[in-house]
Amino acid sequence: MNALPYLVVLLVAIALSLGLYALLTRTLARLNDKALTQRGVAAEASITAVEEKRLPRRLLAYGITYRYLAVTSQGTTQTYVGREAVEADEFPRFRVGHTIWIHYLPDRPEISRRSDALAKLPGRKIGG
Repeated sequence: MNALPYLVVLLVAIALSLGLYALLTRTLARLNDKALTQRGVAAEASITAVEEKRLPRRLLAYGITYRYLAVTSQGTTQTYVGREAVEADEFPRFRVGHTIWIHYLPDRPEISRRSDALAKLPGRKIGG
């Protein structure tokens, strides 16, 4: 029995699955960004970590972790943690302990994004 056709079908299925996953992830991120710009609540956040990661082919990726307080749908205040990639030219201005402004969704406070990153999105106006 020749296993090559099965292997080809398996590889195609894996490639399609990865492509669909990437498409769904991008779509969800765009929907979250739209919701954050339209109905997000502003809050101050404290940077708890900055990270520079080495990727294959000598590429670098930069990210920050921040902690913020948000009012939940039950009316209580809870601490949440956000993580976000940042551009290489922005990275040097982030320091542990510094504060930044973020927006979070009132009905899903665990979803947040830096306010300055939201303001840079094409066609987006925070609160508008």
